[in-house]
Amino acid sequence: MILNLHNFSFIFGLEKKQNQLDFIDINLHKKDNLLFLDPRLVSYNSDKFSKEMDKYLRKYWGVLIAEIKKENFSQVFKLMRGLAEPKETHLGFSEKKQSGNSVGNKLKPQFIRELFSLINNTNSHVTNLEDIEFFIDRVGEDRISDITTKIVKQVLIDFTIEECRKHNLKTHTFLQKDIWNFENGEWESKFVDLPIFDSKPIILIPKNIVRLRGGSKNIISCFYRFAIREYILNDPSLLKGIFPTGKDGQHLSKDIKNHFPISKQTLGEWNNKYPRLMVDFKSDYLHDKVACLSDEEIEMIVYQTYYENVS
Repeated sequence: MILNLHNFSFIFGLEKKQNQLDFIDINLHKKDNLLFLDPRLVSYNSDKFSKEMDKYLRKYWGVLIAEIKKENFSQVFKLMRGLAEPKETHLGFSEKKQSGNSVGNKLKPQFIRELFSLINNTNSHVTNLEDIEFFIDRVGEDRISDITTKIVKQVLIDFTIEECRKHNLKTHTFLQKDIWNFENGEWESKFVDLPIFDSKPIILIPKNIVRLRGGSKNIISCFYRFAIREYILNDPSLLKGIFPTGKDGQHLSKDIKNHFPISKQTLGEWNNKYPRLMVDFKSDYLHDKVACLSDEEIEMIVYQTYYENVS
């Protein structure tokens, strides 16, 4: 039996489990339910909220890239002003477990420098927000999730309001800061109606747009192996100076890995050298690997403590 005494469904009297809900049944006594918003899943899904979020993400990223290419530093900083860590979702890592919050003040200058370098490289083919996790240090599923959450915050608020109406849940009016306005591209503050726990507002997250912890490392490793298999092993210019260990002097994948240990710098250099690398990876490999988590996978995160208690 799964006990969910600390989860949203129990505290708000829904008498439902995760598989009966469209949102993540977060543990409200934890700040870090280890699930992360995935922009790839946002674009993968066809429901109305995913489509709306995808529209927000594409417009924000398009505007940001345009300003970076114009080297409009003040406008770039303005666009990134609202990307602090979201607290209302109870997803991701808690602040105490992070060295800095999302793209906060300490990380932001370094992040912007690396982003300018990445975007202004003509061969980078970085066309989506989630692509930056391959090339920028200290950017993984947690910061991709935080950035995504803040950009689509208005849509998540709309989703939360709809779920509250569906389940007849009481809401309270809160002033919410850093809501990105799709129409004018500005960060705004506005009053919205949200459920409340411990005197703090809650924003619910659709269960079909999250991934597990470690997803970023896995996908980076896949990109690294794909690059070796499809490009590096077929490039004589890069194979020079690498000792082959295969039969008849053949280079093996392990030879490449020993010479070029996985790093975001290496991936960036390869991506610059091969203009089709990112495009091919997305179309030939990644496209078929994008899939939503099952209810069981989500339950193992949000009900994990209670599995342990009853085992």
